[in-house]
Formats: sequence, C-alpha cells, structure tokens
Amino acid sequence: MRFVLYIAFIFFCFSANSQEWRDSLDIARTAYKNKDYPKAMKYYESAQKKAPDNVDLSDEMAQSSYKAREFEKAEKIYQQNDASKKSNIQKADNYHNLGNSRMKRKDYEGAIDAYKESLRKNPNDDKTRYNLSEAIRQLKNKQEQQNKDNQKDQQKDNKDQKDKEGD
Repeated sequence: MRFVLYIAFIFFCFSANSQEWRDSLDIARTAYKNKDYPKAMKYYESAQKKAPDNVDLSDEMAQSSYKAREFEKAEKIYQQNDASKKSNIQKADNYHNLGNSRMKRKDYEGAIDAYKESLRKNPNDDKTRYNLSEAIRQLKNKQEQQNKDNQKDQQKDNKDQKDKEGD
C-alpha cells in the first residue's frame, strides 16, 4: 500500500510540474498574441526552466525579445540556438534572424556575416539576399559618413593649428 501511495505521490509531483510549465507557456503565447512582448518573454523563460529537457522554446523566446526591441538579448539567444537546429533550412532561418537582430543594433558587419552564413545554408532565400544587400548598403553609408566626419575633424584641426601659429 505504501508503495502505491509513493508512486501516486511521485506521479502527482511530476504532473503538477508539467502543468505548471504548460500554464506558463500558455500565458506566454497569449501575451505574445496580445503584443505584450516583455510579459511573453518573462513567461517563456519561466516555462523553459520548468519544461522537460526535450522542449526548446528558444525560438519563441528570441522572437519575443526581438519584438520587445531587446535586440542584444535576441542575438544571444539566436547564437546559442544554432547548435539545436537540425536542418540547413532551420539553421538558415536562425542566421537570418541573427542578422536581423544585428541590423537593428546597427552592427552591419555582424549582420553581413550572419546573412552570408544563412545563404550558405539556403542559397535560394531571396529575403536573406535582399537583407544582405541592405546591410552592405548601410555599412557603406556608415563608412562614408565616418570618412566625412574624419575629414571635417582634420580640417578643423588644421584650422586650429594655423590659428595657433598666427598668434
């Protein structure tokens, strides 16, 4: 009789824990649908901690972070997430999303690297190809602006030096 009670107790504990992570997951998904991304992220993290080892909520966590405009957090999740992807299409999608997070942070070189890796995994992805060209364009604009700023600084330094010599 004690054995049966013991088994029932263990089963109850496991099922309660199972229900708890599923409840967190339901709340997270509802919050995401309602565009409450910070709340969704909080509940996804809670659900992931309590979920069985074979449950991976990292994609949903990363999307919630991205939508909450926490691009650095999303980038970290996408980087960690790569190893869990099985197919080249999944890996390509992960790198595409990593590139998007880097673009939002204006890390154009990092975005270019991520988009190139995505295209290596899925060369037929036109969205990634477009995003790669946009990242290259943004990087060139950034470099041109830096060059203009450097030239202005150099001209100002030259003018200041001439003014000192004239005194």
